[in-house]
Amino acid sequence: MEKCLLGGLFATLALFSTGAFAYSDSGENYSFFRDVREEAMGGAAVAVVDDQSALFLNPAGLGKIRGPVLTPVNPQIEMNYNVFQDLSVNNNYTALTSAQGMLDIGLLSPNQHLHASLELDPGFATTNFAVAGFAHYDIDGQYSPSNGQFNLHYTNDDGAAIGYCFRLLEGRLKIGVMGKVLNRVYINNPNISGASSSLSMSNLAAEGDGIGWDAGMLLTAPWAWLPTLGVVAHDIGNTYFNLGNGIFYKTGTTPPPINQEIDPAIAVFPILSNTVRSSFTVEWRDVQNPETEDPMRRLHIGAEINMSDHLFLRGGMNERYYTAGFEFDLGHNQLQIATYGEEIGTYPVYQEDRRFMLMYGLRF
Repeated sequence: MEKCLLGGLFATLALFSTGAFAYSDSGENYSFFRDVREEAMGGAAVAVVDDQSALFLNPAGLGKIRGPVLTPVNPQIEMNYNVFQDLSVNNNYTALTSAQGMLDIGLLSPNQHLHASLELDPGFATTNFAVAGFAHYDIDGQYSPSNGQFNLHYTNDDGAAIGYCFRLLEGRLKIGVMGKVLNRVYINNPNISGASSSLSMSNLAAEGDGIGWDAGMLLTAPWAWLPTLGVVAHDIGNTYFNLGNGIFYKTGTTPPPINQEIDPAIAVFPILSNTVRSSFTVEWRDVQNPETEDPMRRLHIGAEINMSDHLFLRGGMNERYYTAGFEFDLGHNQLQIATYGEEIGTYPVYQEDRRFMLMYGLRF
């Protein structure tokens, strides 16, 4: 039975690995979900995730959760320096809530890339199971005075997800599945006039409802350092937004699908002392499309030092840029901070966008 399940998982991944998705070599590669621990560890999470975020990063990681945890509050805020400076200097903290406000921020920093995001993922997780609601807002923009155009990329995802993990071979093999239902509001428009004065979401956005599926695996050898092979298939068969017109603007225009992506990873977990443990991992994004001109955009390397489950130090390399972060875990309260560099250039010209993340979690 266990051999049949394992064989079925690999057969499924192989079946969908023929999907035609070109991993971008120009501009940013956008992710449905970013976790502060993941980004502090170089963007690598597939083989090491062990909490509620496994729902979105690798549902097989649900099998590593130690016990029940309810997380009613866990806001995660992210921005680059340009957005932080513009919001603080001008005291315009509500600008990111409207299309016109986004343009106004862009006009304050011509030729500067602007990035900000907010994630909320309240939910309940226990060993092998998790359910969560989510609201993900992601904004990128840049105004070019040379042509008077504002390039805006905006995504707003709202919905819920549920996942389960099957533990086989005495827990050494974990197979997880996740399903999500979501409403997406989407803008990808590089030609917005900088002279606009009454932009609205209803005129710019596409909106639709969809259902998506992920599946993942973790295989751990019963040796010292627990070497682990992980793989996850996100948005199996692509996630389409044609189930409805949405709930906010009902624009009648459907967002493009979220393309399928298969990510493998390896990890080891050395125990350094009675109270200090560590994790080291390497991850490769979108293995089904090896034709990319810039392989560094796929590479993610991360490390973590865990001190008594209260203090975590993290670092790594995201694409070609350094990452770092830490976490204080005080039981019911959790504070995480991270910084990472994202590649937003066009091959072979590279451009780093340095970002900062803050997450507070209240757990019971």
